[in-house]
Amino acid sequence: MKKIMMLAAALMVSTSMLFAAEPESKMEKTFKEMFPNAQHVKWHQDDKGYLVSFTQSGTTVKIVYDSKGNFMQSLRYYSEKDLPTNILLAVKNKYRGKSIFGVTERTTTDEVTYHIALSDGGTPHNVVAFSDGSVKDEDVAAEAPAEK
Repeated sequence: MKKIMMLAAALMVSTSMLFAAEPESKMEKTFKEMFPNAQHVKWHQDDKGYLVSFTQSGTTVKIVYDSKGNFMQSLRYYSEKDLPTNILLAVKNKYRGKSIFGVTERTTTDEVTYHIALSDGGTPHNVVAFSDGSVKDEDVAAEAPAEK
């Protein structure tokens, strides 16, 4: 009986070691340091890299890292109240009578763009704004680089 209990204990210890969480990666540690108030954090991994999605101060955020843990891009989803003032003014001046339905802020290592959904009660209209305050229709902006 003593041998069976010892064997069972050894089996439980070795099984728990197999299923123990892996040590925290450098990327996860850095993430926690940069976003200490992040909530609802979910990590996803595939062959291309990692995606972490979370909320911070009520804003939904997604960050993409390559397979080596290097930042590729982030997406933040919010409303017009969180747009930078120069972007808000440029959009409101160019698209009078339309209201801002939602914003997707895309940040890469090279630039920040604001993909904005507008509405006038009819068909939605998508525009993209750039950090310098220029604004273009989404389909036009996809074809040509931003004017500076």
